Amino acid sequence: MDIEHISHMPNISEYKQTMIKAFENKVAINNPFEASKFPCLICDDYMVLNAYFMALKLYIPFVFYCLDPTQLYIVDTDIKFIMEKHKKLFSPDYTHIVKDIEREMSRRDSSELPIVVSYFAKNVSEYSREDIIAYLKSKGLYEKSPIEQVCSLRPLLDYYSFKKYDQSYSMFEFLRPKVLNGELGREAALEYLNEFRMLIVKMVEEAEMKNNLENSKEKFNELFSRVGLTLDQAEYLTEKYLDLIKYHEILNINPENI
Repeated sequence: MDIEHISHMPNISEYKQTMIKAFENKVAINNPFEASKFPCLICDDYMVLNAYFMALKLYIPFVFYCLDPTQLYIVDTDIKFIMEKHKKLFSPDYTHIVKDIEREMSRRDSSELPIVVSYFAKNVSEYSREDIIAYLKSKGLYEKSPIEQVCSLRPLLDYYSFKKYDQSYSMFEFLRPKVLNGELGREAALEYLNEFRMLIVKMVEEAEMKNNLENSKEKFNELFSRVGLTLDQAEYLTEKYLDLIKYHEILNINPENI
């Protein structure tokens, strides 16, 4: 979900109300690493379930899921499996959309149910990332960011993970390979994570940091550069993290409740 899409949703929308509960409530997951990703899990399932529910309501026969052949191995596309997983993992506060789908399904013959289609993955022999990008560029529909990422809520998820569970949502992807190949010692990695955590928390909670974005910008750039990101990549991520307060406002989330 892109932050620009979310910004156009009313605060009373089902998505925003669901995400407010996901960010502000303590979850009953014993593993802190999994619990720290709770809003991401909720959002990921919700996007698929909501699309399927709308297809049911409007008698749309197909739901297109843009997975490439690699993603097909790690992303669930069986709607009934997703519904069962959702009910097992999450409390009733987060499963109302599953009940809505089940109610609609009970009114239909199996032949009338929408089918989730992963076009790129199903046509794996014809799949070419380069050809797809070239086509989108020719239509003016493709703009590559310095870092490929699937979620623009990354800074908010980092704040949530650090604040509630003292975990990093995203920084492990940069640090883990450096620790495994010996470039960075474990203690140095933990020290880096602590610096990153303090900077993100201060961005939200201290007026001095919020009012002095240039100083914050320098600190973020320096931290991202230290894990081997290029200048373009560091500056791109820095701009996202400087918008951290805006993300709280767009989702109508009170940072004090996280």
